[in-house]
Amino acid sequence: MSRLNPVLDRLLRPFTFHQPTWRMCVFGGMLLGMGLAAGLAMAVGLSPWVAGGAALAGVLACGLIGLGKAVLTGVENYTFYHYQAGVLGVTAVLLALTHQPMLAYLDLIAVALAAALACGRLGCQAGGCCHGRPHRWGVCYEERPYRALGFTPHLLGVRLFPVQLVESIWLGLIVVSGSWLILTGQAAGSALAWYVVGYGGGRFCLEFWRGDGERPYLGPLSTAQWTCLIWLGAAALAEMVGVLPFTGWHLLLIGGCAAWTAVQFRPGPRARRAFRAPGHVAEIAQALAAAAAPHISVRQTTLGYRFSAEVVGNAALYTLSHESGDMSRETAVQLADLIVQLRHPGHQAQLLPGQGNIFHVLIPTVARQPSPENLLMV
Repeated sequence: MSRLNPVLDRLLRPFTFHQPTWRMCVFGGMLLGMGLAAGLAMAVGLSPWVAGGAALAGVLACGLIGLGKAVLTGVENYTFYHYQAGVLGVTAVLLALTHQPMLAYLDLIAVALAAALACGRLGCQAGGCCHGRPHRWGVCYEERPYRALGFTPHLLGVRLFPVQLVESIWLGLIVVSGSWLILTGQAAGSALAWYVVGYGGGRFCLEFWRGDGERPYLGPLSTAQWTCLIWLGAAALAEMVGVLPFTGWHLLLIGGCAAWTAVQFRPGPRARRAFRAPGHVAEIAQALAAAAAPHISVRQTTLGYRFSAEVVGNAALYTLSHESGDMSRETAVQLADLIVQLRHPGHQAQLLPGQGNIFHVLIPTVARQPSPENLLMV
C-alpha cells in the first residue's frame, strides 16, 4: 500500500487557478449536484425545473446557514450535517407548498447531496482540512505551503490516512447506487433512505480515522458520530412506520452502529480510543518534542503516559512508561509506531522491554543492517 503514497501526494494542490482548491471543489460539487438532479428528473419523467429549483433552494439554504453561523459565532465553520438538514428541510417545505411528489424529488436531492459532498471531500484533501490520523500510507502535508494555511503543526510532514479520499469514493458509490434505484423505478424514498443510512453508517466508521484534533468529542465518540446515530435512528423509525420504504438490511447496518457505540463505553475499548484520540496524539507529539531537548527529561500526557528521549550513537532512544506502572506490550507497540510516524518517518523502530513495565524504543537515524531476531520490528 505504501506504493500509493507518491500518487496520493500528487493530489495535494491547495490552489487551482489561483483559487483555493476546496472552494473550487465545493462550487463544482454544487453545480454537479444540481445538474445530476435535473438529469435524473428528465430520465424518470419528473420536471427538471422543479428538481433544479429544489436543488437551488438547497444551495441558498446552505449559504444562509453558513452566514448565520459566521454571524453568531464569529468564525466560519463548515459542518456538513448542518447543511444536510437545511437542504432536506427547505426542499421538503418547498415541495409541500407546491404540491409536488415529495419523496420522488427528495430522492433526487439526496443523490445530488452525495455528489456535491464527494467533490467537496476532494477539496478537503487538497486543502488539508478534515484530515486523517497518522498512518503508514496516505498523504503527507509538507511545511510549505500548509503551515501558512493553518494546518495542524505537529502533523506537518507526517503521513496521514487519506480519510477524505475514502469518504469521497464511498459517496461516489452512493451516487451510483442511488441513481440506479431512481432509474430502475424503485419505490419513492428508496434513494433518500439509502443515502441517509449509507452515508451515516460510512461516516460513523470513517470518523475513527479522522485526525483533526479541534473537533469536539462527547464521551468516546465525536459529535459527528452522535449526529450520525441520530440520523440513522430517524431513518430506522421512518422505515418502520412506513414513511420511507422498509429495507431490512438498513436496520442491520443501523443496529451494528448502535452496538459498536455500546461497546465503546466499556472500560477497555474506551481507554484504547482515548489513547489514540487526536487530542491525545497532539499531547504525545508535544511530549516527544519536549523530551527530545538536549537534557534528558520526562514528559507526561494527561492520560498518564510518560516519555523521555536521548541520542545514542546514530540512533534515537525513547523510554515509555505509565504513571500507574502498568503498560502492556500492545500499547508499547502502538506508541512505538506512533513515535516513528511523528518523529522519524520512513524509519523502523526496535522495541526492547525494560524493568517494571517500562519499554525502550530504539530508532536508527541512519541506514543500518537488520536488527537481531530478539528485537521486535514495529
